[in-house]
Amino acid sequence: VDQEDFIKVQDIIQRKNRKHSTDEDTKDVIDFIEEFDLFTVIQCSDPATLLCDCGCSMVKDGQRDLKGDIKTH
Repeated sequence: VDQEDFIKVQDIIQRKNRKHSTDEDTKDVIDFIEEFDLFTVIQCSDPATLLCDCGCSMVKDGQRDLKGDIKTH
């Protein structure tokens, strides 16, 4: 490998290392998304639990039966 190609590759490696480095200033979800990327953050995060007005976890989208009563949250 000639010197010019070696230097180009080293520059690319340094940019990638800076982009994906762990930084003490990373505190917010937005910071993680900016430092890594949205797909990585979603893939590594625990799923969120949605709560209904009554405080129970939602498992469906509030389907109603024929009488109009809510079958599930």
